[in-house]
This record gives sequence, structure tokens and C-alpha cells, in this order.
Amino acid sequence: MTVPIPRTARPVAALLSTLLALGPVVATRPALSAAPPPGPATAPSLADSLRPGPVVSSSLGLVVTSSPEASWAGVRMLEKGGNAVDAAVAAALALTASDPGGSGLGGQTWMVIRLASGEERVVFCPARAPLRIDRAKVKAARSGTDLWGPMAAAVPTTVATLEHALRRYGTMSAAEVLGPAIEAAESGYRIQSFEHSFLGDYTRRLFDSEVLTPVYLTGPKGDSGFPDPAPTGTCVKIPGLADTFRRLGEAGFSDFYTGTIAARLDEDVRAAGGFLQRSDLARVPASVVDTSPVRGTYRGLTALSVPSPAGGSVLVMALQILDALPSATLARPGLTRGHAIVEAVRLARAETMARRFEPDVTEGPFLSERLTKSWAARQAGRIRPGRALPRGELQGEGGPRSSERGTSHVSVVDAQGNAVSLTQSLGRYFGAAWAPPSLGFLLNAFVESFDSDNPASPGYLRPGAIAVVPVAPFLLVRDGRTVLVAGAGGSSRIPSMLLNVVAGLVDGRQPPQEAYAEPRVIWEQDHAGPRVMVEVAPPIPEDAALTLKAMGYENVFALTAPGRDSTVFGGVNAVLWNDARAQWEGVVDGRRAAVVAAPPRLAPRVSGTAPRRE
Repeated sequence: MTVPIPRTARPVAALLSTLLALGPVVATRPALSAAPPPGPATAPSLADSLRPGPVVSSSLGLVVTSSPEASWAGVRMLEKGGNAVDAAVAAALALTASDPGGSGLGGQTWMVIRLASGEERVVFCPARAPLRIDRAKVKAARSGTDLWGPMAAAVPTTVATLEHALRRYGTMSAAEVLGPAIEAAESGYRIQSFEHSFLGDYTRRLFDSEVLTPVYLTGPKGDSGFPDPAPTGTCVKIPGLADTFRRLGEAGFSDFYTGTIAARLDEDVRAAGGFLQRSDLARVPASVVDTSPVRGTYRGLTALSVPSPAGGSVLVMALQILDALPSATLARPGLTRGHAIVEAVRLARAETMARRFEPDVTEGPFLSERLTKSWAARQAGRIRPGRALPRGELQGEGGPRSSERGTSHVSVVDAQGNAVSLTQSLGRYFGAAWAPPSLGFLLNAFVESFDSDNPASPGYLRPGAIAVVPVAPFLLVRDGRTVLVAGAGGSSRIPSMLLNVVAGLVDGRQPPQEAYAEPRVIWEQDHAGPRVMVEVAPPIPEDAALTLKAMGYENVFALTAPGRDSTVFGGVNAVLWNDARAQWEGVVDGRRAAVVAAPPRLAPRVSGTAPRRE
């Protein structure tokens, strides 16, 4: 079987003209060869129509991120002769300066790497609660379930993850991959409408930060009593960030954990009443995990993703459950496909939660049963058309609440066939809504996801407790070639989002724009509890919510697409291989901001551009 990457043009799905026209900004750049400006001179509001960007094709590689600066950073590495790992690391670093609310140095990162040689690795480092965490103070500082400020920060691990991947599988130096990030931090970036909507949501949080208030809250005092957010299109530069990048380039990435940056971070956090300290940071580099990916199969393709405590096993388990169902069930968008996806995710997540203390064994004779085809077939047999599984039949449904929204994704391929799927997160958008005054990057809010009340909870807040984050960067492989590199932001919604796209591409044999544009039915499980979310647009009927409730789903959120809340359904950044054209293709998801970029030329290959090994 061949993966149905588009071979001929077909009519765009019914929703294409509206769903791909919804805000926020979608910027597609067919090629970048020099530094772009910090952002568009003007950015449309959420009410403006956005047209679907063209599919960008290239045999030289592609980079897809949530900002032009980050996509350009990755392309610049490819132009210089670097590989996909170099490009992904450069793009991830540049996101700190160009999409600082979505990810950055103060968070954590997960990478799925597949080299042209066929070697497959996962690199990540779990974020942990600081060792001197004070549960009573955290509990007192919460506002309902919310927590922000320096108390919300778990130990940041992104820098260690990127450093390890670059050293082991990249070809460039720290100074080289940091160059574009320094330039982006110096020139600033422009607020896009997608980010502006979050500024409105999190004004109260940002107001408490002496660094972020003068950057983001520059308007007159609004009805809330706080200053209004800076307008869309405003150029933003966070003080101190460029100097932090320069320090990393000069002293090396280890400075973040044992050097001057570590000392400043300790000092700033302590002064603000947080718990993070140098001893926490010093433990991080030795905690980086470099392991085999979780793997499964779907319609003859091999799926690769990240193991627990991330959400890749849920994605792979759900894919294999769907693989046991007839392809015709998933070929067309609508409630039949949506029901199958939701039930597969519920079954996979329930199993993961029920066995949350069992690590994923990803290969060999002791392969975790939940990753086997026989387990998936048994679960598929439990799915009934038109009927939701009762919650009582899903032993593990529930579990720790997941972090929300502050996530960005990078997909990269190069001319040699190396591929990287990278997702990184701060937890909430804008993370803890606090930046160390002397360093200029936002800290994560992963402590917010812990339970500070119930000692019996698997997510109970303890010193060193690991944050569970449902990210799922993944790859699809056919006959030894990577054919899809994808991922998304969206917390517990991520597996469902990706499954909707995969079903459209593989079962529906749709071109990327159509597969992206179809309305989605997804499953979410956060602190508010489990629910089905459905985009109402043809072919999904207007009474979809009533139908889903009649099927037995207790909590249903229905949105007539497009609309402001359509962002919760999307953000899939992907690169696909087109057999017929022998090229990579990229297209952005119109529900969120993204940029596809391709290098117009490559530097001559020289010795040293193959991945290093120590």
C-alpha cells in the first residue's frame, strides 16, 4: 500500500472556503533566502478572511513552524549545509524570540528523529517539580485551578534536550544554530491575531510580571481594570533575551544549568518567591532521555512517536485501534469518523491512565501489551456504531489534568531524507506569565497541572514529580522512507486532531488542503473533565451536539466554524512526501498561525555534515 500523498488536484472540500479562511494569521512563504522582517507590517484581525495558502513543494527540504522568524531560522541552517536536526534546533530556539507564548527556553521539548540511514530516536527530558516545592504555598497561591507566577514553574529542560540532539545528531555548533535566534530577539517580532486573542485571555496573569507588562500591556486601562493588550501588529522585543542567547553561544548550552545563566535564574526566581534553584538545574543534563520511539502500524504505514510521560503512546495506540476498523469507516469526514476517533482516543487514554506507573516498553520481547496489534483489535471490538462507551467501562478515564494551550510544533525534513518532528511547550500559553528580569524568557507553568489537594492522585504535587504532558510529535514511514512529519499544539486534544488529518490523508486519500479543511470531531480531557468537541460545518450537521448526546456523550462542545474558538481544533504543522513529484510538500492549518518555508539552494555538502557520534 502507498500513502495517499496527493497526486492529482481534486475539488476542495465543502469547508475549505470557510475553515481555511478563519483567523488567526496564516503566513505561507514559498522560499526564504535572507532574513525576513520581524513580521508582517500589518496583520488581519480575527474577523478578516484568510485564504488557504498554496502547498509549498521542494526537493531541498521544508520547515514548518508557527512564526516566519523560526521557519527562516531552520531554512538558513539547511542553506548552509546543515541537516534536519540542525534546522529543527535553530527553529526551536528562534521560537523563544518569535512565539514566546507558545514555547521557549523556559519549557520542555520532545523530538522524534529519523535519519536517512533509517536510525530512529526520541530525545526529551521530563520537567520535574522543584525539590524545594512548598505544597502549602502552591495551594494558597492557586486561584481556583489556576496558578501563575514563578511558583508555577517546573524545572525547564528544553535547552538540555536541544543540546543533546544537536551534539548527537546534528552537524553544527551552538553558536551557528543560535545566530538566527539572536537576530530575532534583537529585531523583535510582531503580535499576530492568534497571539492577541491569548493576550486578552491572560491579561490578569501578565500584569503581575514586571518584564512582560510593559511589553504586552501597553494600551489604556480597560473594563477589567488592567491595561489593554498591545494591538495586533505591534513589534515586541523582550528585554534581556538577546543577551541570554549570546551567552549561550559564547559559553555553551551548559551555562543554562551550571553557569552564569543558572545563577541568575536561581537569583531571580528566589527573589520573586518561586521554588526553582541551581541544584534543580544542575540535575537536568544527566536526565535527558535518548531512546527508541513508540511504534505502531496504520494501513501498512509505520507510526513513530514519543513514549510516556508524553502522549505519543496514546496516539499510536489509537491509530492501531482505528487500523482494526474498516477503512471505509474513516474515509469520509462526519460523525461516523468522529465517533470512531473519539472512542479510540478514549480507550487508549483510559488504558494509559489505568497503567500509568508502567513505562512504555517500545520494542523487543517485553513490548508493552497496549502497543500490540492484538490489544488494539480487542479494543476496536468494543466500539459500537452510534453508541458511546459508558464511562464506567473505561477504568482509567480521568487521571491528572493536562496542561493547556502553550505549545508549538516544528516539522523539518532535509534533502537527504532526515526528518524531525519537534513539539515544545510552556504548559499554558505564556506559561507562568513571568520572565526572569535578567534573562528575558518566559518560564513554564507545569506545576499548575499537578494536584496539590489529593495525596492519592497520580498527579499529586511532590518534590521531583514529573509533569505529564500529552504532546505527540510523530512520523509515518513507508518502505523505509519518511512520508509524513507532523504534530500540533492543543494539550489533550492533540491525538484527536492528528487522527482527523491522518484519516483524511490515508483513508480518504485527500490532498493536504482538503484533509486539513474538513471539520473535526475531537476528544478533550482537562481539569473541567472529559468532553467531545465538534466543528459544525458541512458535512457535519447543525444538530451534531444533540446527536452526540443521544449517543451517550455527557459533555459536548459544538462550534459553528469558523470562529474565534476554532483555534482549539487546530494547529497541525506537517510535511508530506509526494511520490509522483518526488518532492516534499507543506501546507498550514488555517485554524492557527503557521509558516512553510523551503530553501532556494543548498551549500555544497562537505565532510562533517553527517550526524556526529561521541
